[in-house]
Amino acid sequence: MNTSLDDRQAILRAALDYCEGWYDGDPVKMARALHPGLAKRRIKRDTDTGEAYLYDLTQEDMIEGTRQGAGRGLPPDKQVYHITILDIYEDIASVRAENPKFIDYLHLVNVDGVWLIVNALYTTNRLWYG
Repeated sequence: MNTSLDDRQAILRAALDYCEGWYDGDPVKMARALHPGLAKRRIKRDTDTGEAYLYDLTQEDMIEGTRQGAGRGLPPDKQVYHITILDIYEDIASVRAENPKFIDYLHLVNVDGVWLIVNALYTTNRLWYG
């Protein structure tokens, strides 16, 4: 499968749906961007012990959090997204999505012509968020 301009646009659209959906509180956009088997992760620290652990979110967690407005409240002038396609190979892609509060490294897969986020590794965006 050769990647085309259409593939690049669809990959960017999925990443933007993910970011915009979160901050707009739009579960339809979020659901459109995510594969049902999504694994979203970050390293967190236990507040009592200081031990690092892997914090996991699923597609359902992300859609429900979006529906509840967990990302809402960021002023429109702060809703800036920098999406960089790092690599595309046949039916997989890697993207860096930088937004006001987080930096995500996303892995996408093309399923029957639709690009979906299947993995997300993220951390706090300390440059913008503090």
